[in-house]
Amino acid sequence: MIKFFRHIRRKLLAQNQMGKYFKYAVGEIILVVIGILIALQINNWNEKRKDEAKLQTILLKIKEDLTDDLLVVNNNLYTLKRKDSIAHHIFNKTIDQRTFSEIGGSFLPFTSLVLDLNTSGYEQLKVNIDKLPTSYKDLVTALNDIYINTKSNLDIYNKLMDQAIEEHLNTLSETKPWFSDWSRNIPSVEADMYFLTDSLAKNRISLYLQNLNSTAYEGFSFKQKSITAIKLIDSLTQTDLEMPSIASTNFDNESIRKQLVGTYTLVEDLDNGLNFSHSELQISEEEQTLFLKGGDNLKNEIYWNHGLTFIGQPGFISFVKNKAGDIELQVQRTSGQLTYKRKTND
Repeated sequence: MIKFFRHIRRKLLAQNQMGKYFKYAVGEIILVVIGILIALQINNWNEKRKDEAKLQTILLKIKEDLTDDLLVVNNNLYTLKRKDSIAHHIFNKTIDQRTFSEIGGSFLPFTSLVLDLNTSGYEQLKVNIDKLPTSYKDLVTALNDIYINTKSNLDIYNKLMDQAIEEHLNTLSETKPWFSDWSRNIPSVEADMYFLTDSLAKNRISLYLQNLNSTAYEGFSFKQKSITAIKLIDSLTQTDLEMPSIASTNFDNESIRKQLVGTYTLVEDLDNGLNFSHSELQISEEEQTLFLKGGDNLKNEIYWNHGLTFIGQPGFISFVKNKAGDIELQVQRTSGQLTYKRKTND
């Protein structure tokens, strides 16, 4: 009997020992699982940080691309303003041959203002599209609009302009004896008079300006969209970089900007167009940005381009001082120019 109880006792002790081993084993397994989960979580955090750092670099690259392209756009718009002005004098016969020759007017319709967008940053973003958090949604929409819709339009206009220039040059080379000298920048009175007086030459200039305007104003649309995109990038990047001045919607000098605010009355109308007949315009400032207002329907934000020249839907808006020291507002359009004088009580 004693042996039997000893046997039972040993068996119970063995079972108890096995229970301890089992609990210990389970505990070990739980610790291993927890360790694995922690390691996976740390790895996920590290991968997420790497992805975020990579995305931050890509965003800054896109901002750099947009800023570089904005510089080209501003230069193109500046060139368009100058060419529009020369063409206006040609069409209205208000420039003589000597002045025309001095400014190289005969080369007016032969400059291709190509805007070939930098897409390297955008292409990098597309490769990593599956890693983008939901906070990037608005930016992706804005960038797709720029690099799909706007770029497609620009490519078309660039091609049309290049084709028109090539056709014009081919026609001149086959029909004008002075072409050889003129193409080598040798002054030619005959060439100047052709561009100043020949009706077909004026038609070619008009066609060129239409293509140039399409390219430039698509560039203006690009500028508006890029400013929005850059602001979105700044909200997503962990940097304190300021908005590049080239992407500014307004003139940075606050004191001068405030001097431009006021009411302007039409004093000279050299615009042959029929769709802009405002006798009075107002320049207002809202949130450090200038707006052009006229009548009941016209209200456009005007975007700084160079000097005291801005661009908006009506055309180029420039502020100048006349001989009397009064501020004038000039609206330059393809169809001509309007000059407004600021009211003295402003």
